[in-house]
Amino acid sequence: MCTPEQLTPPYGVIDNRSGPIMFRGSKTTWPNFAWTPLEGTDKKLYKGEDYNTEFDPKVFLSTYFSDVTGHADKGDHMEFMMDSLHGIFSDGELRGRRLLDVGTGPSIHTIISAGKHVDEIYLSDFSKPNREVLQDWKKGRLTHSFETFFKYIVDKEGNSESAGAREEETRTKVKDIFFVDLLSDSWPELSSQQPYDVIITSRCLESLAPTIDVYHSIFERLVALLKPNGFLVIIGVLGVPYYKVGEKHFYALTLTESDTKEICTRCNLDLLHWESTKLEMGTPTTELGFKRTLAMVAKKVKSQ
Repeated sequence: MCTPEQLTPPYGVIDNRSGPIMFRGSKTTWPNFAWTPLEGTDKKLYKGEDYNTEFDPKVFLSTYFSDVTGHADKGDHMEFMMDSLHGIFSDGELRGRRLLDVGTGPSIHTIISAGKHVDEIYLSDFSKPNREVLQDWKKGRLTHSFETFFKYIVDKEGNSESAGAREEETRTKVKDIFFVDLLSDSWPELSSQQPYDVIITSRCLESLAPTIDVYHSIFERLVALLKPNGFLVIIGVLGVPYYKVGEKHFYALTLTESDTKEICTRCNLDLLHWESTKLEMGTPTTELGFKRTLAMVAKKVKSQ
């Protein structure tokens, strides 16, 4: 969960795909931005520093990560994400020594399938409360349980390993949890490390990038952290105006399929895999504001 500086838009219709942008180190300038809230809900759109004060990791986990199969009001995105990540890593091509998860948030679902194929895992997030949750999980003291997620993947892999053993193995591979502000002009904790074999990001950049140009620029900088022939794995959402945690709505950049595929053109990547699914929502008051979720894998061209 990586985030931009706070902005306070007027209310109206969403228009977040154009406007001048500089990185935060140069005083980030946001485009004109407005949104129409759902009737009867909190009219504020949260973003940026709000992730340290208004975003509740416990509510987020209980809402979206109580069970793999999800809930009618939340769509079927979780099962799709877990199945996609299992499929991406199951053939063994995506492997290496070092994996970086960018914008981990308070959940470790992205590294369950990946963990068997790397030696070292590095997590990262902008939010201090989220990093504290990750530390609690790493130390085995988090009250929220991811057991059903580990069991789901272990069962799909068809081996005799227990969910508990897999979770403990994954914990031992997590070597550090970094602070990262992806809108800053430097990422000292990430860039000071050796290049990575695999970088994963799940539903992160669309929650922070104020324009599509910034969205693509951040991916260019992330790809620079990959080894030649390294892999970029993206789990994202399309058609997003917001997402909801409790009664609070959090900003998101509205993306299209072409926006995500353009990452390969901008970053000189070979697109290996792209899939998406339409989400079926139970009610119009769903916590999710998006229409489709996607999974994408691209490979860094060796000559870069």
